[in-house]
Amino acid sequence: MKKILLFVKSFNDFDQALPFIDYIVSNTDDKILVWSFDKDLSGCRDHKRYLKNNLNVSLEYLDEKNTSVVKKLLLRYLLISVYVAKKSKKNKYFIPLTIIMSHMWPILMVMTNKVIARVLSKIDIDIILMDTGSETTMNGRGIVNYANLNNTPVVCYSHGYSPYTNIDHNAKDRNEYTLFQKIILKFAKPKRKRIYADRYITSPNQKKYFFSMPTTSGGFEVTELDRVIEIGIPRFTYEWVKKYKKTIKLNSKFEYGDSSKLNVVMFMTPPKYNVSSVELYKLFEFLDSLGHINFVFKPHTRYVLDSINKDNLTGMDASDINSVLLSEWADVAIFFGSSVSYQLILDKVPLIYPKYVTSNDIFLEDMDVCIPVHNQEDIDKILSLDKARVLKLLNSEKKDTFIRDILYGGVDNHLFMKKYYNSILGI
Repeated sequence: MKKILLFVKSFNDFDQALPFIDYIVSNTDDKILVWSFDKDLSGCRDHKRYLKNNLNVSLEYLDEKNTSVVKKLLLRYLLISVYVAKKSKKNKYFIPLTIIMSHMWPILMVMTNKVIARVLSKIDIDIILMDTGSETTMNGRGIVNYANLNNTPVVCYSHGYSPYTNIDHNAKDRNEYTLFQKIILKFAKPKRKRIYADRYITSPNQKKYFFSMPTTSGGFEVTELDRVIEIGIPRFTYEWVKKYKKTIKLNSKFEYGDSSKLNVVMFMTPPKYNVSSVELYKLFEFLDSLGHINFVFKPHTRYVLDSINKDNLTGMDASDINSVLLSEWADVAIFFGSSVSYQLILDKVPLIYPKYVTSNDIFLEDMDVCIPVHNQEDIDKILSLDKARVLKLLNSEKKDTFIRDILYGGVDNHLFMKKYYNSILGI
């Protein structure tokens, strides 16, 4: 019997972790603890209910494990740091403060390591799980440091999946500093050595399109790619989605608009991912003018409406509607690059990829499971079709290949989940 400690910090990673938490509880005699870095798990009410009522696992909070004043001050500093980091991208006057805080990092890291060690030393654990990227945060580094000292494996799972094939898919997020300011930042901000988990479990294509791209993976080095294990995506399988709808969403449905009209949902991506705000607003205006569709939009769960003027958006804001329910409702979806596209593919929803709105390339286009469009007229032609003809736009054979090879890793669900579990254990 293994004792596993799993960390979550947001809806995305909780949503991805739930299927293998369910598998561990239902199919093994292992004991799993689920802790959250943050009490503010927005949108996770149903996940917490399922965890407690169906799996008999209590969600606990890292902050409550240590009530020291030091920890409280650290958390307060982290909140200030996040605020300053965001401001520094828009206001260059924050650069000096950013530099000062950056130099305080080693001191805070020592303090964090002590706090984390004190908390984790009180429990007996064999494996630690957290989402990819958490290992580079302050708390994550503290956990990895403790785990390394105590020979406890740390395994990271993906909280999302990158569909992009171009290296600079978030080039618009680069700070527009002058050359002088860039030089100051380069020499004034100490470069930290990237820290690694023992294993990274993800889906096929991600070693190439995520971990090999430094700007996406947080500087993951090519020499460390052997840590990455490509298996599949437990969150996006027919078996889990069926259970999710029945036991987590309790067979609830999303209903909106005239049932005789075409249901269109847009899953948004922040402008920093090479999305043209001008073209995006034009697309909203165009979709709003179409009287034969029911149009709703869903902001990204992590970025919400970051760098987007909400006054320029029309249609129903479906921020509070679960993506699984939106996918079930939709006849057509418009997207710019998001792992929710995998859910839409499972639900046989044709995916429109507006290449004139975003300059990114995606492997979904290479695998022929989405419809690239190059102008507004192309979208108009598709949305003018009736529901039956829209459905025929799907290449069923390519869709099935994508689901088999990317989502299930080329095997059936039973073997897939067993392989995923064994990868967590390192066997």
